[in-house]
Order: sequence, then C-alpha cells, then structure tokens
Amino acid sequence: MNDITGYKFNDGIRNGIRYLVCKTNYCKGSAKILADGKIETITDHTHDPNVASFQLKEIKKKFRSILVGRSKKETKKLRLIYDEESVKNVEAAELYPWPVAESSMQIVHQGAINIHADATFPVVPSRPQSRQLFMIHAIIQNHSIPIVFALMESKTETAYTLLLTKCKTLFPFLQPTSVMTDFEVALHNAFRASLVKNIRKTHLTQYVKNNTHAKLCIRMCAALALLPAALIEEGFQTIKQHARDNNIHIDAFFNYFSKYWIRSRGSEVF
Repeated sequence: MNDITGYKFNDGIRNGIRYLVCKTNYCKGSAKILADGKIETITDHTHDPNVASFQLKEIKKKFRSILVGRSKKETKKLRLIYDEESVKNVEAAELYPWPVAESSMQIVHQGAINIHADATFPVVPSRPQSRQLFMIHAIIQNHSIPIVFALMESKTETAYTLLLTKCKTLFPFLQPTSVMTDFEVALHNAFRASLVKNIRKTHLTQYVKNNTHAKLCIRMCAALALLPAALIEEGFQTIKQHARDNNIHIDAFFNYFSKYWIRSRGSEVF
C-alpha cells in the first residue's frame, strides 16, 4: 500500500510498469509510475485527499531518516541519539516511539565503527631499532579499543602502505565508516618549506612580503594540504581566481605549484 499526497493506493506491476489503484471503496482513481519516478494520473479520484494523514507520515519518515543517518555515522548509544532527536521532534517521537525505532537503528549501527590512527609516539624501545610507535584504535560505543601496535623503522609512504595492507589482512571483516588520523606535522612543514623556497627562487620574496593579498594566496596554497584530495584542484583554482580578482602577479609560483605538486606529485600525496 502506498500513501501518496494524501491518497492511499494498492499497487501492482504489469508489463514492467507499476500501476496504482485507489484503496478507497468505489473510487476509480488510478495512476502509473514512470521510469523517471514521476506519477502520471490515469483516472482522477472521486474524493478529497487525507492531507493530515499524509503530513503525519512525512513527519515520521523524516524523523526515522534522521535517526538512521545518525546511527550509521555515530558511535553514541542508540537510546541517547533517539532521546536527543525526540526533544527536537516531539510530534515525530510520538508517531515513532523508541521500541519501534530501536530495531532500524540497530541494523545500521552494527557496521558503524570509527578508526583512529596515531603515529605521533616518539617513545620506542631500544630494540628493535624503531622510529615511532604506530597505533590504531577502534571507537565503538564511545569506547576506544586499541587493536594495533606497530613499531616502525621508517615513516615513508611505502612503510605505511605495507603496514595498512597487513592490517587489512589481519582484520578483513573491519570496514570502518570513518578513519581519523593526526596530521603529519613534519610532512606539512616540509611542504610549506618547499613553497617558501620557490618564492625565493622566483624572486617574489619582497613582492609577497609587501602585498597582503599575495601573502594570503601563498598561505592558502599551503592550506590546500588540509583538503580532501578530490577538492585540492578546485581549491587551487579558487586561489588563482582570488589572485586575478585582486590583481596579484605570482604566475611563476602558480605554475610551479600546478606543475610539481598537482600534476607531477599528485593531490593524494599532500
């Protein structure tokens, strides 16, 4: 049974087309659902729609969607999530009480595991010779559970790749909804240093020092490392547009940044 804009329908499929027939006795209202999801009326209804019923159903549907969305993404206790939302949606909570909501929330919540990876611990044993301690924590129901301890001899991309590949082998069932890491400060500093070095190389030091907008453009380029890889190119183009809008002439720097960091190295290494 479908409730569409206040009318209730029975539905069926014939020749691959979904047809709707009004559920109200003696009403010949009917329609069909097109491939693009639009509803095309075949015969008009002989009665007015039950708008109030439709609106209540939409309120309940929206409330359920909010609960399911939070349950899938967050690690809070489900009852706490429900209570927080019910305070903001009192009418919806009456239509969709906790005993009914719990099962749907529990189903999507089962796979909601967040991972925290931290490689900032400089304290390591004298043997074996190591540079850092790498740890992975699973965050489940607001509890941090350490699941990986790794002594690393190197901090290269290859070393991290090998380590994470091994973790994937050890925990094939683990499919986190999100992964949080501490930003690699040393890598960020090296990235910023390379930008400053190029500014000196292209004889832009004084120009940048004396021009607020030019200085801002350089800082924004350095901050691109904090963006998701998929957004770095878009962010870079926005910075270049800002430079054009403010009559900033640092084309040599932009050419270097585009050629080396975006095209040669790739956004993923930022």
